[in-house]
Amino acid sequence: MRGIPTGVQDLDTLIGGWQGADLVIITTPSSVSQMSLALSMALHVAKTSKQGMGFFSLEMHKHRLVQSLLAMRTGIDLHRLRTGWITDEEHALVMATVRTLSKAHLWIDDTPDLSLAQLRQRARQLVEAHHITLILVDHPSVIQPSVHGTRHEKRLQELGEIHHSLKALAGELNIPVVVFVPIACSVASRGAKRPQHADSRESAPEKAIDHVLFLYRDELAELGVESKNVVICRIMVTNHQYGQVTEVDISV
Repeated sequence: MRGIPTGVQDLDTLIGGWQGADLVIITTPSSVSQMSLALSMALHVAKTSKQGMGFFSLEMHKHRLVQSLLAMRTGIDLHRLRTGWITDEEHALVMATVRTLSKAHLWIDDTPDLSLAQLRQRARQLVEAHHITLILVDHPSVIQPSVHGTRHEKRLQELGEIHHSLKALAGELNIPVVVFVPIACSVASRGAKRPQHADSRESAPEKAIDHVLFLYRDELAELGVESKNVVICRIMVTNHQYGQVTEVDISV
């Protein structure tokens, strides 16, 4: 495999891992934890693959991200972790996990209200200073683009400007850029849970994008195959260049 492992073997088989200069969009409905997936992938790359990872969190403060990571790694309820209502044994587990996470090659930038130019500048600095090989961007809709017009026109122009700029960044640095975005409104409001290939054009309309990954749950959600820390879901992988559509079942 030429790319960086995603942490999902079937997905690696489909796309060859995260490939240099690729722009990949991952979009999820509210029924799937987008932040949990982003954190899982970031930690897998930073720890297991020993690759430098840059994570731009444009909505959540880094302290909240670290708390979420600790909850995921220890299995301790996030609310109890935040409020300090944990046992001595759990406290020891948290401290051991903190020491482990401190060795991960993960750099988090939680600067709010970034412009596209600022994000690209910070990404270049991470590559130069820490030799990162992958960038994750959570929720690019809050990036500040420079467009004007009606609400619908602005949305399309914003997406276009953001995606073109991030694709240019991926090519310039020759590293993959993986972006997490909310699912399109029309998909979320539709009765059928399964997304359609055409939905990728609404959530990520630009051909500059190499892959769009839809995460969703359909009949799997009704089977009860869910535990405290594991959600069984399905990925629909679409390729903008060739129109290919493939699906895999995963655990995240």
